[in-house]
Amino acid sequence: MKWVKGGVKIYVIVFILLFIFAISAVVLTPFICSGGAPVGPFRGEDCIRFNPNRLKVKKINKRWHIVEGNYDVIDFGPKKI
Repeated sequence: MKWVKGGVKIYVIVFILLFIFAISAVVLTPFICSGGAPVGPFRGEDCIRFNPNRLKVKKINKRWHIVEGNYDVIDFGPKKI
């Protein structure tokens, strides 16, 4: 009986993995362009250029930010990461 329970667990794990693979294939398919990965920004994408060498972590008004100079790149809120 132990084999049956273990066998059922294996089938469930395989089913879950196949389900995840099927979903990821459907979700990621729109990102394939001419047989390869797309190049450049997506429509509606909000991209901001920054210099990674100038990034700093600062606490501003009790909130943690990643900043480049005076520009706020990301606001992480009050929790320290």
